[in-house]
Amino acid sequence: MNITSQEIFYLIFGIILGFITFYLTTSIVNHSKDYSIIFTLNKKTKFHAHHWFICLIILIIVVAVLENDDMKNRTIYFIGIGFLTGSILQGLMYKDRFRFIY
Repeated sequence: MNITSQEIFYLIFGIILGFITFYLTTSIVNHSKDYSIIFTLNKKTKFHAHHWFICLIILIIVVAVLENDDMKNRTIYFIGIGFLTGSILQGLMYKDRFRFIY
């Protein structure tokens, strides 16, 4: 896939948009566990699905599925990839970023 300078701009725009969106939403809810995705494994153990991890899985699936696809609208593709990348980068800024089991 050949990437044009305009598509690089859309990618950077998506990264900034994703970073700011997740930064603002996590700041507004003040890191509350009420808005987290937590699965109870047993009485003492819980699994916390961080937003960056969920976005990483979505990013891998989207890239794998659409990698060889002849896309008609590559603008939305690059903004979407950038948005997911920005949200991953923002999520990796937390101290507990690699703590999944509580």
